Amino acid sequence: MAGGKQGGAFFRMIGDLGTRILPNTAGCHTTSEAVLTAQMAREVFGTNWIKLEVIGHHDTLQPDVFALVDAARILCADGFEVFPTRPTIWWWGKSCSMPAARC
Repeated sequence: MAGGKQGGAFFRMIGDLGTRILPNTAGCHTTSEAVLTAQMAREVFGTNWIKLEVIGHHDTLQPDVFALVDAARILCADGFEVFPTRPTIWWWGKSCSMPAARC
């Protein structure tokens, strides 16, 4: 669990409030980056929840849906509860409906 001199008070406060931290893989561009980031987040924050994002298009930051599905499969097999990025459908201006991947 995270802590130490620098962040211990913050993480104790979060724990005392009974809230959960939802780490994410924002900034990852490949399946392997997302999986590694999720595994590190689980180690640091002590949670199997992960907000999964894999960037496919650098300019628009739209997700790479194929890498997103690959990473979700790997993380589900590793015991994660995955909350994937919801890609925006630009011609509707809305997000797709994409539930959590319960494994």
